[in-house]
Amino acid sequence: MKMMLLMQISWLSMLLALTYICFKYLIISVISQSNIRSRLSNRLPSIDRGHVWFLQRYKLFIHILDLLSSVSSTLRVSQFLIIGFLLAMGGVLIGTLFFSSVKGVLSLGGILLLAPYISLRMRLLTIQMKSRINFLPAMEIFYQSYILSEHKNIRMVLKSSIEENRMLYPMKGVFEQLYLGLMLNKDTEACLRVFALTLGNHWADHFISILRFGLTEGVDLSINLKELIGDMRKAQRMDQVERNRLLEIRIANFSPIVFLVVFLAINFRMDPSNAYAYYVVSDVGRDMLLDSIILIGGSFLMGIYLSLRRM
Repeated sequence: MKMMLLMQISWLSMLLALTYICFKYLIISVISQSNIRSRLSNRLPSIDRGHVWFLQRYKLFIHILDLLSSVSSTLRVSQFLIIGFLLAMGGVLIGTLFFSSVKGVLSLGGILLLAPYISLRMRLLTIQMKSRINFLPAMEIFYQSYILSEHKNIRMVLKSSIEENRMLYPMKGVFEQLYLGLMLNKDTEACLRVFALTLGNHWADHFISILRFGLTEGVDLSINLKELIGDMRKAQRMDQVERNRLLEIRIANFSPIVFLVVFLAINFRMDPSNAYAYYVVSDVGRDMLLDSIILIGGSFLMGIYLSLRRM
């Protein structure tokens, strides 16, 4: 039994080492080629021209690109997917070694495959919760700058709003990202889409609709902005209630992990030998741990889903 376990550990170590070496050089090759193309072509910070055709035809890649841009991540879509694939393969190997069942292999592989996306979504939800209260003051600053602007140029209004240094974090960074995207001649629709995704509420969607109309038609937006700010002030109390509910969902997301850690710590503290024999050696105990991991992963996915519905 011990020899078999030793052989499995050795095989797993060799396979992990080989996988690490292969994907290390693959990532280096992808990054090097991307850097070369970006230096030879016009500047596209988030994605090089060679991927534009691919991204325009696959909504999943566009969605991931928008998420990475909304949290100001330096990762490319290809690198993000490679990380997810490596984690999934690691989950398959751990499931094969520790659980030795199809359920363990598929469950751990699937959970670790989704781990980067869940982490990205949780990071974005944190930004959205912080910016929910500060969006109205930022809109008032933008409206004041727009009223005082002589030519009503949206790009210049964004610049003056940012330079006043009255916007609070993280709203200032969100408006700066929108301004830089528009000034660097990026895709206007993509810049507006990332802005709305970063804030993640229906007020941001209304604001983006107004900006889109102003950028395309070049008309005066004073009345539209005034009406939007008035509606936001009326619904300010309701927005605070929704923010509190989002905070409750966030606490509920992490509660299962805390309870599992405390439960295992108490068991190993009271009787280490029996706890090891049950949770590590016994198939029943390991299956219970696997079920706990599956439920924790499901709780995070459900938390993300409920948070998106509250936005």
